[in-house]
Amino acid sequence: MSVTTILFCFSILEEMTKTVLLGVVLWAGLTFGSHVAPYPLNLIVSTDITHPPPIYDFPFPSAEQLKRLPHVTVAQTNKSLNLSKLEVAMLQRLEMNLEYAGIIPKAGTAAQGFAIHGAASDDAMHYEKSSYTITKASQNLVYTKCRRYGLPNDECASFISTLNLRESAFGAECAALERFTCRTNKKSKYRTFDGSCNNPIRSSWGQGLTGYKRLLHPRYADGIEEPRRAVSFHQLPSARVVSTTLTNNVDSPDDTKTVALAVWGQFIHHDLVHTPVRKTRMALAPRHLHPSCMPIYVPGQDPFYKDQYISCMEYTRSVTTYRGDCTFGAAEQMNQATHFLDGSHIYGSNSRDAAGLRESIGGLLKTSTFQDEDHLPLATNPKEKCLVDSDSSTCFSAGDVRVNMHPWLTGLHSLWVKEHNRIAKTLATLNPEWNSDRLFHEARRIVVAELQHITYRHWLTALTGKAFDELYDSYDTGYNSDVDPTITNAFATASLHFINSLLDQDIELYDDNQNMTSSHRLMDNYYKPEILMQKGGLEKVMRGMISQRSQGMDFSYDDDYRALCGLPVASTFHNLADVIPQEPADIDLVVGLMAEQPLPGSLLGPTATCIIKEQLWRTRAGDRYFYSHSGETGSFSKRQVAELRRATLARVLNPIVSCDAIKAVNLDAWRDASQQPDILTRTNNWIKKKVTVGDGNDKNDVMIEDKYARTNIGGSLFINDRYEVKNIQKKEVC
Repeated sequence: MSVTTILFCFSILEEMTKTVLLGVVLWAGLTFGSHVAPYPLNLIVSTDITHPPPIYDFPFPSAEQLKRLPHVTVAQTNKSLNLSKLEVAMLQRLEMNLEYAGIIPKAGTAAQGFAIHGAASDDAMHYEKSSYTITKASQNLVYTKCRRYGLPNDECASFISTLNLRESAFGAECAALERFTCRTNKKSKYRTFDGSCNNPIRSSWGQGLTGYKRLLHPRYADGIEEPRRAVSFHQLPSARVVSTTLTNNVDSPDDTKTVALAVWGQFIHHDLVHTPVRKTRMALAPRHLHPSCMPIYVPGQDPFYKDQYISCMEYTRSVTTYRGDCTFGAAEQMNQATHFLDGSHIYGSNSRDAAGLRESIGGLLKTSTFQDEDHLPLATNPKEKCLVDSDSSTCFSAGDVRVNMHPWLTGLHSLWVKEHNRIAKTLATLNPEWNSDRLFHEARRIVVAELQHITYRHWLTALTGKAFDELYDSYDTGYNSDVDPTITNAFATASLHFINSLLDQDIELYDDNQNMTSSHRLMDNYYKPEILMQKGGLEKVMRGMISQRSQGMDFSYDDDYRALCGLPVASTFHNLADVIPQEPADIDLVVGLMAEQPLPGSLLGPTATCIIKEQLWRTRAGDRYFYSHSGETGSFSKRQVAELRRATLARVLNPIVSCDAIKAVNLDAWRDASQQPDILTRTNNWIKKKVTVGDGNDKNDVMIEDKYARTNIGGSLFINDRYEVKNIQKKEVC
């Protein structure tokens, strides 16, 4: 994490609060040398700022630079593309040899889990082949056209990024992505599944299978694709060595937060981000080593792997896609999910997947039934989607392949499928003339709105210690078609990785009386959701999630390990020269974010807060369908928005308290005008509801036990409020 990164984020924060530190900005501009500043200075000094500055994919060279660089013709770029096609063809032959050699991840191993986690769709691999060809052509252009002029790699890559693809063989496909034409009505009340057509002018903004944006230009070793090196040009240390040296995996529970905080963070991260990895295999023989493999060295003294005789960890590079401006240049990673907080991990990121998750009637999502309990639909190919050895093993299906990552996450997916179906059934009762399609899309609208409200109102508050309005100083967050909602590379790959350190190493299961009945190792349940299929398993896992304390941030350096390894005790930073990079610019962003001193009342330091804050602002302002926006085709009515703002995770979980004690979304606000009862009927219904909740004769009744009622019912479950959960399977009364 460089000083430039911190100051860039600081500049964004200052602009959002309309405070300008011109000296800092000018300094930041100078540090980019001959590059232009990350955004126009006239936007910064303006006193009438209506939205944060645009994000550039890459800084372009100055006019002076271009004058002293060679002119590159279309014929020359096409020649580089033809050469790269030969290289890609050789790679395809290598992949065929790998397949014939039977080199695949061993079933049940971490390598297979990694492959499942980053599984790339066929559509993603189609764009990967094209973009990989362009990346190799860009490398060829770097070596043949500007290296001889003595330009540094970053300036050389900056020059290459001015070369257009549109007159090449890939021009039409890239232009079709960039200038995507909506095949649906831009004024539709409902958002598309793949995120397209959200912006009425720039239809591809936020669409799945497009690249991430960048806050700063990439630091590849060659400016194009090669992994970065240290400032000294030496290789950076093994990521595993850095992880085990600088962090200490100790049991340090946080008395103020629950596991729900971390799990919800993963849940929304999977909604916003899914970076697929290349379909490669790794073996020891050099002839079987795929160029996209980047094995991570594991030292012989590794505290976990030393007894397993493992010397390397498999890691495969990410799938890339076309650059947003259809140019040659640095590789840009692909987001397989949509760039919106839109429940794509529940409903799917394309219409094909969404159709496979729907029932044909009632607007419902598919479920499976086991021991009279509803669960997510079962996957048809468990051995491919989970770390199991039998096709009869438990493995679930959802809008995202990571649904089975661990039982807490699977449980949240299951809860939201139940919430969708509960809403759809209620809407069908309120509006009997609605068909299945309308019931489905209206229920989806409400579920997405609840997700958005809980994230911005409750989760963000628990994370940063400030509510959304406080965090942004009541900054105007209405829809702005000039705001690009695309996820940044820094947000996708670094800013939320602290979440993993908050998870406890044990999954605790709790019964109706809040007694822990069993505990399961988290590492033994990755992509193995079997415990949810036990009788009452979902309820027990969810009780544990909202009761179990999260772990503190795992960033505590321990000198005892240095002594154990025969290294000198680190009495000064000089003694850490073998671990800490010599140059601040060598610090990895993930490590730097976790090492920062947290802000008051927050889990995060200033740079992580900046990156998350910047992204979530654009995720809201650049989403035409965000639930709080007014005046748009898909906007909710004022009454409906007021009801949606009553949504809490507590309500979705249905704790054992009086239903009237928790704020709830009253779906009567979605009743069509023709179905609205008169005032006398509404009054009578209100009186009846106050008199009784259920007589106990119906199996769907939720019996209320006052002795379990708690205070702060409307609050967040991300803090250590121990709510009790019961009857998740049957919660229609509330």
